[in-house]
Amino acid sequence: MITLFSYLKQLESQLVAVTDEAALEAKILLCESMQIETSVLLRDLSGELDSAVIAQVDGWVQQRLSGVPLAYVLGSAVFRGQVYTVRAGVLIPRPETELLVEKAIEILQETPMTILECGVGSGIIGIELVLACPACRVLGWDISETALSVAQENANRLGVSIAFRHADFFSEEEIWEPILASGLPVLLVSNPPYISESEFVGLDRGVREFEPREALVGDENGLGYYRRLLTIARPHPEVRMVFEIGSTQQEDLTQILVELGYEHYQFLLDYAGLSRVLVVKVGKLF
Repeated sequence: MITLFSYLKQLESQLVAVTDEAALEAKILLCESMQIETSVLLRDLSGELDSAVIAQVDGWVQQRLSGVPLAYVLGSAVFRGQVYTVRAGVLIPRPETELLVEKAIEILQETPMTILECGVGSGIIGIELVLACPACRVLGWDISETALSVAQENANRLGVSIAFRHADFFSEEEIWEPILASGLPVLLVSNPPYISESEFVGLDRGVREFEPREALVGDENGLGYYRRLLTIARPHPEVRMVFEIGSTQQEDLTQILVELGYEHYQFLLDYAGLSRVLVVKVGKLF
């Protein structure tokens, strides 16, 4: 007989090879397979495990040991307390993106805006913004069909309407330029590819080998997307922007902002004291 307790200990001993949170992951995998909460699992660890649960979890552990990220193994990730579908080929939601969403919601609570999102990934940013501010309209672009499929699935499940477009944002000027030039308030948001080529090779194996490279690595040492977005927004005083940034990019981004003539911007720090979000006003309005 295999008890919950003995199996948890076995899982921990295996998972320690791929994560510093082996005990937590062991509980997550077991709870996911058994479809129960952690509190229920821990209530009685002397119970016998079903062979089907063991077979499923053993399969998941083998994937983890081969380097597959936990979110891809389970097909989901939690963001701002909400469970989102994710699959291979789609960037896994990260806690630092919550700071971007929180600031964007703060701005949107001042006045409803049209939201333009460059690179939607799993859809978490646009969906969270609509959930918090239902009066806002969102248009989101991504070059990945896989990402858009997952984003639409998440939007449908959460009852959110977003106009997703399968295209390079910068190639559809005929769509976003009239919106920027409308004189109405617009919020441009993005968690763009901002990792440089040199930084990419030093990333964790699970990120480097399994997450989509095109969603991670940006040109111009990770600064290219920011320069282009800031350039197209510059003539439109009603536009505000909120971008996630790399923790070492503040100095380089400040130089770009100064070059382009921006005066109203700020960098927001995460709980570790690192710059992770850039907030920009084109003009003084809104």
